[in-house]
Amino acid sequence: MKRIALVVGSALLGIALCAAEVAAFRSSWFGVVFPAPGGEDDFSLRAAAFLFGVCPAFMLLGCWVGLGSSRGRLNWLAAWAGAVCGFAVTFLVVRLLRGAVSSLDEPGAATHAVYVFFGGWVLLTALGALVGGRLRLPK
Repeated sequence: MKRIALVVGSALLGIALCAAEVAAFRSSWFGVVFPAPGGEDDFSLRAAAFLFGVCPAFMLLGCWVGLGSSRGRLNWLAAWAGAVCGFAVTFLVVRLLRGAVSSLDEPGAATHAVYVFFGGWVLLTALGALVGGRLRLPK
């Protein structure tokens, strides 16, 4: 029962981490504006990708980290710290590519860039959690 509560709590933490990262992206110098030449159509496609792709991926990441918590509390914390590091790497790369991103003026190209960004964000966050969770730490 305790393990189930930890997995569910960790899944909720994954969603909260996603929301916190979005807030950090929008309110800090990391923020890069992806152009939307397609208007509302671009927005609806991007929102659907975020709500039905990125958010569930972070929830599953949280479940996975919670399942791996049997190795100890420090490993659980290290996995989440690795996930935050993955987030930082993703947003630093996007920040470095800011000029290329802002020059996208075709509706399809800009939306595909957002899809690549979402995929990289999830992938690097999961990779950071994997590396952090595999560290040899005392129980």
